[in-house]
Amino acid sequence: MLAKSILEQPRRLRYLCRGAVLTLTLWLAAFTSGLAPTEADAGSVESVTRAVDIGDGVTLHYVEQGSGMPVVFVHGSLSDYSYWDTQLTAFSGRYRAIAYSRRYNPPNKNPARTGYSAVTDSDDLAAFVTKLRLGRVYVIGHSYGALTALFLATRHPDLVRAVVVAEPPAAATPSR
Repeated sequence: MLAKSILEQPRRLRYLCRGAVLTLTLWLAAFTSGLAPTEADAGSVESVTRAVDIGDGVTLHYVEQGSGMPVVFVHGSLSDYSYWDTQLTAFSGRYRAIAYSRRYNPPNKNPARTGYSAVTDSDDLAAFVTKLRLGRVYVIGHSYGALTALFLATRHPDLVRAVVVAEPPAAATPSR
């Protein structure tokens, strides 16, 4: 029992450190870009889940709070838009804070298609931004969502004001 507890401590510490690094990364990026909200900005508004048809039979669910310049939050692989609940509240005092669920994450029920990748997600995000008429957005992505945000910035630079990424997956890039 004691041995198991000792072995689990590094795992817990690793998760706590990852959370701290993610939080510090997001806040550092936000402060240096003038994006960071103050405590007085935080609202207590409830989020309402909405859905938008982005075309080709794909519907994306999202929540939003606040008004102003849009900030779009992109979650990682094993989560959904609720991953960003705390940040939505914090950012909603000064920004239109939006978190959406990627095409195969809850509560979405889109049919499976071949060729799915982060590029597909970035094109979905571009269609999402366009359908909601958001204009140029700040995009904050974590893990696989960070990769999606980077592809959005490279494939659709006209939709991106700035990108903040935390723990993007390591991926090989073509040499040419």
